[in-house]
Amino acid sequence: MKRCIDRRAGGCGPGLPRQLGFTLLEIMVVLAIATLLVLFAAPNIAALYRSMTLSAEGRRLYGAFVEAQGLATATGRPHKLKLDRVNRTWEIWSDISNDGTFAGFVKKHPQNTDGWPEHIAFGPVAGVAAAFPAPFGDVNHDAWCTPCGADEDDGEIRFDVDGRILDDSDEILSGSILLHDTTAGSGGRVQALVFVGATGSLRLFNATE
Repeated sequence: MKRCIDRRAGGCGPGLPRQLGFTLLEIMVVLAIATLLVLFAAPNIAALYRSMTLSAEGRRLYGAFVEAQGLATATGRPHKLKLDRVNRTWEIWSDISNDGTFAGFVKKHPQNTDGWPEHIAFGPVAGVAAAFPAPFGDVNHDAWCTPCGADEDDGEIRFDVDGRILDDSDEILSGSILLHDTTAGSGGRVQALVFVGATGSLRLFNATE
């Protein structure tokens, strides 16, 4: 009778499968490869996150602009979009008394006191160098918020009942609001919200510092 000596198989009887597994060396090689992949991918993942977050905040600002403009025409009351560069927030207010006081609070973003993720801010403060694409090539772009000015930390944009865009002196206004990634080496990513007051037209696109 042949003697069973294959201990790794867990037995030599009929129908008993051979037990398979990884050696310690194989596991260590797999872990080393996985670690290298994570190290190479981490910077790209972080950059992608920052880019996606910036784009998301740009879309929220665009939505706030459209919402304030739409509320002004729908309710027959002027509305304004209030910007705070230092605290990195925006608010929508309604002129519920039609007397220019804008005492009716509508909404704020972000609702917490910390503002956006810390790598996102209104800016660049001095604007962007390159002109905007057509048909917005003539729109001013020399400040983080051209209606507010580079030296101001806050500002507001008003919307009359016809949907026109006005400054705080009720003059028809065209300009831009900028959001950017403040991370060093980010490539100067900027989201530009550009508007033309007389027509109420609006566009959000990528720009560079």
